[in-house]
Amino acid sequence: MSSTAARPPASLDELRGMIVRREIRMSRQLEAVLRHVIGNPMDAAFGTCRSIAERCNVSAATVDRLAATLGFDGFADFRDLFRRSLRAAADKPDPSTATPKDDA
Repeated sequence: MSSTAARPPASLDELRGMIVRREIRMSRQLEAVLRHVIGNPMDAAFGTCRSIAERCNVSAATVDRLAATLGFDGFADFRDLFRRSLRAAADKPDPSTATPKDDA
């Protein structure tokens, strides 16, 4: 277990796995921010460093520190992880709206 990731996670699933496996140690403030963004991916994808910090009652520097702890070069790269995840989820076909194939 280390205090920073060797490389940033490539997906939210990978990030969740890192959390479950307790691969990264962090302060309570960093954990609070991480819990918030995992639970509110839209905030992470479309919010600013400052808006996330305000929601978590921490400084913007704490949000930046979380990104660095997870191996990202900065907040923008961290935010892109959430944007990619939301985009991938939106691109998946919804099975409830699929039309059945005609076997006739």
